[in-house]
Amino acid sequence: MNPTKEKPHVIVSTGDLFDKATIRNNTLLKTIKIVEQAALANKDIVYVFIAGNHDVFKDSSLVSSFEIFKQYFEKNKQPNLYVLTNEFVLNYPKY
Repeated sequence: MNPTKEKPHVIVSTGDLFDKATIRNNTLLKTIKIVEQAALANKDIVYVFIAGNHDVFKDSSLVSSFEIFKQYFEKNKQPNLYVLTNEFVLNYPKY
C-alpha cells in the first residue's frame, strides 16, 4: 500500500479505547476532538469504536467515559462514525 495514495476503507477500534471506565475530562474532550476531526477530514473512511471491558461499568446505573463519548457522537452525528456498546450490524458500501 502506498501511504500517499491509498487509504483504508474502515478503521476499527476493537475495544478498550480507554484503560478504565472513567478518565479525566480533558483526556475525554481531546479524544472526542481528535476522532471528530479525523472523521470530518476523511469522509471516505468508516470509523468504528467498540466498547471493551475497560470502557464500561458492570453496574449499568453508572455512566462511563466511553458512554459519554458515544452520547456525544449520537448528538453530533458523523455519517462515517459508529460508536457501539452492544451488538450491531454494520452495512457499508462495497468498494
